[in-house]
Amino acid sequence: MKRKLMMFFVSLFVLGIGVITSQTSSVSGVVISEDDGMPVLGATVLVKGTTIGTVTDTDGKFLLRNLPSGGAVLQVSYVGMLTQEVIAKPNMRVVLKSDTKVVDEIVVVAYGTAKKSSFTGSAASIGSKDLEIRPLTNAASVLDGAAPGVQVAAASGQPGASPSIRIRGFGSVNASNSPLYVVDGSIYNGAIGDINPNDIEAITVLKDAASTSLYGSSAGNGVILITTKKAKEENTAVNLSITQGFSQRAIKEYNRINAMDYYPLQWEQLKNQYMTANSYTAEKAAQTATANIFGLLMYNPFKGVANNEIVGTDGKLNPSANTLLWGDDLDWYDEMERTGYRGEYNLSYTNKTNKSDTYVSVSYLEDNGYVIKSDFERFAGRANVNVYPVKWFKTGLNIAGTRTTSNTANATDNSSGYANPFMFARGIGPIYPVYLHDTTTGEYILDETGAKQYDYSSVRAGSAYSGRHIVAETNWNQRKYTRDGLNARTYLDLNLYDGLTATINATLESTNYRNAGYDNKLVGDGAPAGRLRIESTRSTTYTFNQLLSYAKSFDKHTVDALIGHENYSYEYQYSYAMRQGQVLDGLYEMDNFVTINSVTSYTDTYKKEGYLGRLNYNYDDKYYASFSFRRDGTSRFHKDSRWGNFWSLGASWRMDQESFIKDLKWVDQLKLRASYGETGNDAGIGYYPYQTLYGMGYNNATEAGILFDSFGNNNLKWETQVSYDAAIEFGLFEKLTGTLEFFNKESKDLLFEVPKPISSGTESIWENIGKVSNKGLEVTLDYVLLKNKDWRWNIGLNATFLKNEVKKLPDGQKEIIDGTKKIMVGRSIYDYWLKEYAGVDPNDGAALYRFDDSVKEDGTPAQTWSDTDGRIIGDEKFTTSQAKAKYHYAGSAIPDVYGGINMGVKYKAFELTTVFSYALGGKIYNSSYQSLMSVGAYGAAMHSDIKNRWQKAGDVTNTPRLDGSKSSDFNAQSDRWLISSDFISMKSLSLAYNIPKSIYSNTGIRNARVSVSGENLFLINALQGMDTQQSYNGIINNAHIPARSWTFGLNVSF
Repeated sequence: MKRKLMMFFVSLFVLGIGVITSQTSSVSGVVISEDDGMPVLGATVLVKGTTIGTVTDTDGKFLLRNLPSGGAVLQVSYVGMLTQEVIAKPNMRVVLKSDTKVVDEIVVVAYGTAKKSSFTGSAASIGSKDLEIRPLTNAASVLDGAAPGVQVAAASGQPGASPSIRIRGFGSVNASNSPLYVVDGSIYNGAIGDINPNDIEAITVLKDAASTSLYGSSAGNGVILITTKKAKEENTAVNLSITQGFSQRAIKEYNRINAMDYYPLQWEQLKNQYMTANSYTAEKAAQTATANIFGLLMYNPFKGVANNEIVGTDGKLNPSANTLLWGDDLDWYDEMERTGYRGEYNLSYTNKTNKSDTYVSVSYLEDNGYVIKSDFERFAGRANVNVYPVKWFKTGLNIAGTRTTSNTANATDNSSGYANPFMFARGIGPIYPVYLHDTTTGEYILDETGAKQYDYSSVRAGSAYSGRHIVAETNWNQRKYTRDGLNARTYLDLNLYDGLTATINATLESTNYRNAGYDNKLVGDGAPAGRLRIESTRSTTYTFNQLLSYAKSFDKHTVDALIGHENYSYEYQYSYAMRQGQVLDGLYEMDNFVTINSVTSYTDTYKKEGYLGRLNYNYDDKYYASFSFRRDGTSRFHKDSRWGNFWSLGASWRMDQESFIKDLKWVDQLKLRASYGETGNDAGIGYYPYQTLYGMGYNNATEAGILFDSFGNNNLKWETQVSYDAAIEFGLFEKLTGTLEFFNKESKDLLFEVPKPISSGTESIWENIGKVSNKGLEVTLDYVLLKNKDWRWNIGLNATFLKNEVKKLPDGQKEIIDGTKKIMVGRSIYDYWLKEYAGVDPNDGAALYRFDDSVKEDGTPAQTWSDTDGRIIGDEKFTTSQAKAKYHYAGSAIPDVYGGINMGVKYKAFELTTVFSYALGGKIYNSSYQSLMSVGAYGAAMHSDIKNRWQKAGDVTNTPRLDGSKSSDFNAQSDRWLISSDFISMKSLSLAYNIPKSIYSNTGIRNARVSVSGENLFLINALQGMDTQQSYNGIINNAHIPARSWTFGLNVSF
C-alpha cells in the first residue's frame, strides 16, 4: 500500500510540473532599428497587461522568463521610435521604425531640462556624437556652421586656441559681445580648451530671452550650456579611443614676387622716386637707381654679378643674373613651419545600478602645431558620481581636473610685431636668406660645431627688419604657458512631497595660470642683456544656489514652477615681474637676472546675487506658456543702482496635436512659438566702473606716489537687451524638417566710454547712453534624400540673415570714428568709413581719390582745391592727395547671410559626415594685402598683383606706379583695400566604419569603430592667403593661420 501511495504522489508531482511548465515559457530575441539595421540598446520589452519586462543589452538582445502561456503579446518601445506589439515566439527579431512625429527629445535649459515639445524658447543643440567623430582640441569649434544665429571667428592655428562666438549679432559697442558660458549648471570662467570634448554630452546654445532670462544680467549676449557625460546604461562599460594625426597650414600664403623679379621692381620704385622727389630726368633717374639699388637693399643674391650691375638702366635684370647664391634658403616659412602631430588617448568607465551611476574618464592630448614652438599638451580627468539610495534623496559629485602646458610662437593679432612669425616671414623681401652665406660662393658659413648660423647681424634694407630674425628669436626665446584647472560641483536633491523637490547646488572653479617668457640676449627684444618675465594669475569662482521646483498634472493641465536664489563670487589675482641682465645661459629663473624692470600685482573681485523664478503651463499637450523672472544685484555698480529686473514671456502651440492637423498624414510636426523678454549685460567694463580710481606705483624714488586714473559714475546700470522672437517648426512627408524664425534684439542703455575734455582730467567716463538693434531671420532645413535598410542620406542647411543698426548715440555725439569704421545712427557698428579710391590716372600712374568738396558747419570748404594735386576728369573732381580725399560709407564687415551646410551618408557599416560654413555679402579690410602692395617699401615683400602696376602713359590699371616717395598717398587707407568676404569652407569631413561583430565576438569587445577625419580641409574666397573668418570687424592682419589636420582613430567599447 505504501508503495502505491508513493507512486501516486510522485505521479501528481510530475503532472503538476508538467502543468506548470505548460503554462509558462521563456522567449529571447533581438531589437534592431529599421533606419540602419543596428541593434537598439535600452529598448523596453514588456508583456502586455503585466509587469513582466526587461530592456535590451548593448547587442539589442533580450530574454524574458516565466511568460504566461497562450501566445503572450510583447510591447517593444524606444524613445523616438514607434511602439510595436508582437506575438511572443522563439528567436524573435523585432524591427522598430522611427517615429517622425516625436518631438519630445530633451533640451538642456537654464536650471534644468525641458521637452522640446513644451519648450517656448529658441535653442540649438549639438550632441556628443557630433563631437566624438571630430578630432577637436577645443570643443567650441564644433559650433562653426552647426547652428543658425551663431557666428564664429575661427580659432587660430595655435593648438588649444578658442574660437570667438557671437549669438544673433553685436549688441554692444564698448562693452562685451561674448556669450555667457555655463558648464553643468554653473557659470564658467575657465578656458574652453581645458574641457575634454570626449567628456561632453551636449552643447546647447540659448538664443532668445525666453531661454536665457533666468541668467538675468549675464545673458544679454546669449548663453552656451555645456553638459558633461554621466552613466546612462544599466551595466558596466569601458570605452577606449585612440587618435593619431598630422596637421599643416590650412590657407596658402599670399602670392608674392620671387627673387628673380624682385630687384627690377625695387629698381623701378627707386627710379620713379628720383623723378618725383628729386626732379631727375628719366635717364638720370635710371642711372642713379642702377648705381644705388644695392645700397638700399644691401643683399645681392646673384652669383657672378657685381653689386652695381644687378639691374641695367633699362630696368631689366642683368642677363647674367641667372643663378641664385642661396636659392634654397629664401623661404622663411620653410624654417618656421613643420608637419604638426596630434595624438589623443581617452579612456572612460561607466557603471549604473538602480542605486547609483558612475562616469570616470582620463585623457591625454598632445597637439604639436605646424609652426615651430607651438605645442599644446593636456591631461584631463573627470569623475561624475550620482547616488540615489532612496526615492526621496539624491546626491552626487562631478569633479574635473586639467593641466595644460603650451609653447606658443608669438603669432598674435599684431601686424607690427617683429616677433610675429607670420608678419616677418610674409613681409621680408625674397632676396634675404635665413642663414649666413658666403657672398661670393653662396656656401653656408658654419660655426665651430659644423652647424648653420642664423643671419641676424648683417644689415638689411629698412623694411626687411634689420637687426631682427624671426627663426632665431622663435627658437631661442621661450613662451611657456601652464594652466591648472579644477572644477567641482556637488548637489543635493530632496523629494519633499509628490512633485515638490528641493535642490542645493555648490560649485567651485579654480584656475592657476603661469606664463614665463624669456627673450634671448643675442637678437630681438631681449638683446643684448637677455630678459625674463613671469606672469601668474589665479581665478577662483564660487557658485551656490538653492532651488525649489514643483510639478503637477491634473486633467489636461500641467504646471511646473521653479523658484531659487543664487550667489556668485569671483576673485582674480594677478602678479607680474620682469628682470633683465642674464647671468648664466639656460637658466630661466628670476635670480639668474640682475636688474628689476617691473614688479606689479593686484586683485579683482566681483560678486553677484540673484533671485529667480519660472512658471510653465501646459494644456492638453497643445498649448504652452512660460514666464521667467530674475532680479540681480552686482558689485560692478553703486549700491543705489546695482539691482535690476530681467524677465521673459513665451508661448507655443503644437498645431500637430489638433484634430484638423492629425488627419494630414504628410504633416509630421507643426509648432508655432513666440517670446518676448529683457536680459542684461555688464561684462567688459572692468570691475569698479562706478568708483573714482587712482593708480598706484607712481613713486619718485623712495617717495610714494599715486596718480588719478578714472572718474566713477554712481548711476551706471546694465545694458538691457529687449528681445522679440517668433518661429514655426515643422516636419513634412517624413523627410523634411525645419524652422523659420524671426528675431529682433534691441540693446538699450549701452555702456559707452563717453569722451571728456582734457580739462576734466580724464579722457572718458562710462555712461549708459545709446541703443543698437539686431534683427534678422534664421532658417534651418534638414532633408532625408534616401532612406532604406542599407542607405541613409540626409542634408542640412542653416542660414542667418542679420541687420545691425545703431539707434542712438551719446548726447552731443553725432559720430564715433574708430579706425576704418564710423558709428552713426542708422548705420551698423561695423560699417566701413574710408577714403574713396577712384583708380589710377592713365597719364602719370598717380593714385586718384574722389575730392572732398563737402562744406563744414561754418560754411567753409572742407578741403582747398589745388591744381597741383587736383584732377578734373569729365565733370568730376579727383585728387592725388589722400589728405584731401572724400570719405564715404563703403560697405560692412557684417555679411548679409551666414550659416552652415551639413551632410550625412550612411551605407551599412560605413558613415560619412561633412560640415561646411559660409558667408555672403560682407567685406574685409585686408591690411596684409595693403602692406604687400606698398609702392615705397625697400626690402619688403611684394604681392604678385604689383605686376599689374602702371608703367607708361596710357596704361589702364587699378594699381598705381611704383614710387618710393608717394607711399603715403598711393597706399593710403581707403576702400581700395576692401575685398569681398564671401567664402565657403569645409570645416569637417569624417568617414567611420563599424567593424562587424563577428570578427571580435569572442573577445569581450562590444563595439569597434575605425575612422578618418579631416578639419579645415579647404577654403574658397576672393584672395589666396586671406583668413576670412579672422575677426568680426573685418580687419585682416598677420594672425596665426588655422591648421588643416587629418586624424585616424580607433574606438573600442568593452
